[in-house]
Amino acid sequence: MEILILQKIKVKALNIENYFDYIIYTGEKGDKYRKPSIYSFLDLINKFYIKPNESVYIGDNLEKDFKGPKDIGMFTIRIVRNNGIYRDSIAPSQDFEPDLVINSLFELIDLLKEF
Repeated sequence: MEILILQKIKVKALNIENYFDYIIYTGEKGDKYRKPSIYSFLDLINKFYIKPNESVYIGDNLEKDFKGPKDIGMFTIRIVRNNGIYRDSIAPSQDFEPDLVINSLFELIDLLKEF
């Protein structure tokens, strides 16, 4: 199935559209936007006129989630879930490691108060 369709199905299945002001579907933007590319992250911070160091990226896949946002100066958090499909993923290098690792989304509440 095409990446764009899968991305939209995930967002719809999770019923999270109303929690976000803007969603970038990298499948609409082309290969240059695929993770770990910096381009989707740059688009987002430029759209909202924010600085990378005022932003937090949360993901779960060490193989592609954290390098792009880290390369532009965003703070990165990895969530490791016991039953997550990426819980055993391995970072290709230190550049792909997140700044912080948590085990539950509930941990975010206090963490995000610090930003």
